[in-house]
Amino acid sequence: IDLFTKEKVSPEDVTILIVDGAEKTTYYQELIKKPLPQTVQWGVQEIQGKNRLTIDTVKRFKGLESNIVFLWGLDTMDLERKSELLYVALSRAHSSVFISSTQEGCNRLRARLGQHKEPANP
Repeated sequence: IDLFTKEKVSPEDVTILIVDGAEKTTYYQELIKKPLPQTVQWGVQEIQGKNRLTIDTVKRFKGLESNIVFLWGLDTMDLERKSELLYVALSRAHSSVFISSTQEGCNRLRARLGQHKEPANP
């Protein structure tokens, strides 16, 4: 809420992406219970409508971008088998990516990203 009220970020500039599409219904239901400022509405599987905070899956959002992306649902995702989906998720933001996960989920993500370091220049 502070993002919209104090930071004055437009809801159209923010997207919450569900990484684990198999659990999307559970995550959608959990998220839409969260309060938003009066002028902002949830946009479930709606692409960046006016005064709407978009919630979508990474697969559906592939090819699109948002200024700010929150990734949700890493805890139930198999990071080894879904590394391409993880790359897509992390590359959807123009400006900032925020991870919403448990400490264990963040540690698994850090470990997974640490395995894909860029090769040194010759």
